[in-house]
Amino acid sequence: MFKVFTYENLKEVENKKPLICYSSSNGACGPSGLFLVVFDDGSIYGYSTYYENSDKELIADIIATVPETYVLLSLFKKVGRKPKRRSYLMEMRDYDLGLGNMVLLNKSINERFNFPSFWSFLKEEYNVNVSDIIDIVNEAINNK
Repeated sequence: MFKVFTYENLKEVENKKPLICYSSSNGACGPSGLFLVVFDDGSIYGYSTYYENSDKELIADIIATVPETYVLLSLFKKVGRKPKRRSYLMEMRDYDLGLGNMVLLNKSINERFNFPSFWSFLKEEYNVNVSDIIDIVNEAINNK
């Protein structure tokens, strides 16, 4: 199930282990500014840095709560927050998907991950569709 990160649901993810962290740079080919995290319980949360009214404070809180996203969200390198838990980054491997898209995968996922289609992988493994995610995030940010 996909949820858009909010201040209210950040506490839900604090003790979860991220298996996949994805980010698409602003101006990248693909879902510009979108980032998402798949956790060990199969839950998926995301947000976007793309929109003018994206909440920068919320993004900083997301990075503090899910410190693995720190390396992907270069726009927010100096967030001024201490991580709220230890990072699992050393258990993850980074992939450059090209055209401004990056993904960190937990080493347990590496055997199941097939290039080049990250979105096909998410659809097959977690039953999420990128266009649905983009629409949900867009609506949440623009209707807050």
